[in-house]
Amino acid sequence: MMRNEEPAVHRPTAVLLTVSGRAEQARESLAGHRPRVDYLEMASKLGFELIDEEPSTGLGRFVRSRMPARRTARHLVLAARAFRRRKDVSTIVTDAEHTGLPLALLLRLFGRRGVRHVMICHVLSTRRKAALVRRLGLGRTIDHVIVYSSVQKRLVEELPNIGPGKVSMLRFGVDERFYDVGPPVGECHVISAVGLEGRDYQTLIEAVAGLPHEVEIAPGSNWATAPRLAVGDLPVNVTVLPHLDADQLRELYHRSRFVVVPLQQSDFQAGVTTIVESMSTGRAVIYSRTKGQTDTVIDGQTGVPVVPGDADGLRQAMAALYADVERADRLGRQGRQRIESEYTLDRYVGAIGAIVESVSA
Repeated sequence: MMRNEEPAVHRPTAVLLTVSGRAEQARESLAGHRPRVDYLEMASKLGFELIDEEPSTGLGRFVRSRMPARRTARHLVLAARAFRRRKDVSTIVTDAEHTGLPLALLLRLFGRRGVRHVMICHVLSTRRKAALVRRLGLGRTIDHVIVYSSVQKRLVEELPNIGPGKVSMLRFGVDERFYDVGPPVGECHVISAVGLEGRDYQTLIEAVAGLPHEVEIAPGSNWATAPRLAVGDLPVNVTVLPHLDADQLRELYHRSRFVVVPLQQSDFQAGVTTIVESMSTGRAVIYSRTKGQTDTVIDGQTGVPVVPGDADGLRQAMAALYADVERADRLGRQGRQRIESEYTLDRYVGAIGAIVESVSA
């Protein structure tokens, strides 16, 4: 006869990952030749369940229709939806602090029911965000924080109830197979600048005025509004491009002698996406060495630093690198090697998986 056994206790092991966007749209884009998406890789390789911004609840429709700040509303709804799943999963991974902080508050107010919370964080050092963590005790319901900058790591570790043991710095991942190496830099004649977050394009425009080189600026972003560039006042050698899709962006990198990332002073990794994509395509990077942008480029080996806001210094750096094809090629090759060894998408996804496994245990 079989022994009478007590009912098994349900202990969920699933991991829920929030997505600030539409996962289905990303899947559809992969039907063509597009870069792999990190959260889709986590779903397929790590088994994470995705919960995105699809308005699947009455709460989502209500908030979207009545709140003027729709992006903020989407983050709040996403946090609420993840919170309601806390009994079904062992760990919730929030993909940004815009969702992570509201979720931490909900867990603090209404109980976490045993769920763990890992928050991927881009910048938590702003006065408003840091104040929320301090005053509301949100560090108590954040089990681990993942950052991309050593400066952010230090600042986050200083917040109450977080500390050094709860913060990891990861290398930002890039699909090195999609952003492949372009033609030899000596055959390319364009100086390009890409991206929007934290950019200082006014300094770049001042620096390139009068240079005998073609400059193309692609100020596209999925997360911020377009910069105000007075197109009529641009130097004749500068072209501002419309929003580029992934194929067009890769083609721009491929026709560039090198890529410039002019940044305003900040304490987070503004510009990191453009930097790793440029390095992946074998292009040297001239970048503003801000407080937060200190970890990705190795000065003199994969790129050239300049002082933020220094138009003369930027102009000199661009003129010197453009004239020295051998140096530009060497920096580009070494940048690609650094991507292959430390910044691949597979490596990034694996690191996320290891952290989540450790926290869940």
